[in-house]
Amino acid sequence: MTYTSKIKGISIRQPWADLILRGLKTIELREYRPPDGWPDYLVIHAPRMIEYAPAAFFGYREPWKLPVSKLLALARIEKIISINEQNWLDYVDAHKQFFPADGEFYGLQLADIKIFDRPIEYPGQVILFDIRQDICDLIVSTYL
Repeated sequence: MTYTSKIKGISIRQPWADLILRGLKTIELREYRPPDGWPDYLVIHAPRMIEYAPAAFFGYREPWKLPVSKLLALARIEKIISINEQNWLDYVDAHKQFFPADGEFYGLQLADIKIFDRPIEYPGQVILFDIRQDICDLIVSTYL
C-alpha cells in the first residue's frame, strides 16, 4: 500500500522543530492550504536555516548544534484550527508565535510525535512536499 498521499513532509525551522519534538509546541502555523487538502501525517523536516532570536528566547545556548537538513519525526495532524487576530492569544501557548496574526492562518494541531532514532538527511521545500517512496516505506514500517 502506498502512503505518499497520507504522509507529506513539512519544513519547520529550528528551534521550532525541536520545540515540537519536545512537546512544547503543539500547533504549527501555515498561511496556505494545500491544493489536495491536508495529509493525515507530517514528517517534520528541519531545514538549514536556524532562527537565532527565538532560539535565544527559548533558552537554547548552542542552537547551531540542532539537527538541520534532516527528517526528524513523524506527527499526526489531530485537527486543523482556523487562527486569526481574534483567537490568536487563545492558542499562543500551543503555537509559541510572538507576533499577532495578520490575516487567516491554519493551525496544524500535532499529536503522537514519533522521533526518529536517526535523523534522515533529506532536502526540504517551502510548501508541503512528497517523501521519496523508499523513505516513506521505512517510516511507515518503523513508526506506524
